[in-house]
Amino acid sequence: MKRVGLVVFSILLGSSLPVYADVIPLGHTMEIDLPIGHIILTGEVSACGQQLHTADQLNEYVSIQDLLHETNSNPSIEVNVSRKGKQYTLTCTKKEIEKIVQVSVDRVTATGTMSFVDSETGTYYALGHPIIEKASGWIPDGQNGKIRYAAVERVVRSEAKRPGYKLTTPVLPIREAKVSTNGTLGIQGTERELSKWPYEREELPHQQPATGKALVRTVIEGTEPQDYVIHIDRITEQDIFLTVTDERLLKKAGGIIQGMSGSPILQDGNVVGVLTHMSVENTAKGAALSVDYILNGSKPH
Repeated sequence: MKRVGLVVFSILLGSSLPVYADVIPLGHTMEIDLPIGHIILTGEVSACGQQLHTADQLNEYVSIQDLLHETNSNPSIEVNVSRKGKQYTLTCTKKEIEKIVQVSVDRVTATGTMSFVDSETGTYYALGHPIIEKASGWIPDGQNGKIRYAAVERVVRSEAKRPGYKLTTPVLPIREAKVSTNGTLGIQGTERELSKWPYEREELPHQQPATGKALVRTVIEGTEPQDYVIHIDRITEQDIFLTVTDERLLKKAGGIIQGMSGSPILQDGNVVGVLTHMSVENTAKGAALSVDYILNGSKPH
C-alpha cells in the first residue's frame, strides 16, 4: 500500500502533529550475520617477522576459510596487510597463519530486533544503529549479510553497569532474509525477503512522538512480540529519551537489555520510534530514534 499523499493532523496533548501513513511495526528477534569483506585482527600477535596489531587488515582474503585453504597447498604465502592507510606485504608460514587466525574475524554476528516495514518502499528496517566490529571499530556495509528469525530461550537481567542480554536460537525451519545496508540508522533490506517470516501485516501511521505514556514492542520469551509500557520523558529533533515503567519488563529483564535494539515504539495507535540505546547506570532508562528521522535519513534528498 502506498503512503497517503496528504498530511493528516491529530490533536495530541494540546498540539497538532503531522501523521503519515503507513508502516508495519514488527518487534521480532533476529540473529544477524554480516561478512566484513576481508579479515581483521582483533588482538596482537607476533608472526611473519612483524608485530601485528588490533585492527590490522588482511585485504586479499574475503574469509578466514579462504586464507586457511590457501595455506594448505603452499608452504608459505604472501599476505597484504593494511595498517592506518599503509600497506605491508609479509611472507607467512602455515603455522604463522594459524597464529594470526586465532586473533582474527571475517564477520560480525549479533542479536537485535526488527523495527518496521515502510509500506511505500517495501523496505524493512531493524536495529536503529549500525553493527560494529568492536575490537577494530570496523562497520561492515551489510552487503551479502543476512538476518535469521530467532526465538528467545531466556534473558539475563540487566543491572547497573552490567547490561543484560537475550539468549536466542534459530526457529526451525530456518528463515533468513538478505541485508542490503548496515549504516548509522541500522540494518535495511526488502520486505519480500521476509515473505516466510510470520508477522501480522498491520499497517499503522507514523508520527512524531510526544512526552507521556507509550509502548515498546519486543520479545523477551519465545517468538511473539509483546507490548510493554514506557514513559517518554524528553524529545529532541531526532532522539527520544524514555523510561521503562512496565513491571513485567522490569522484573524479567531489569528494563532494557542487549538485543532489544530496534524494538518499535508505539503511541496512541501510531509508530513513533525505534529503541536504540540503554543507560548503563540505570537500565530502566534508554533512548530511541524517531521513525520520521529514520525514514528521512535513509532516503535521498
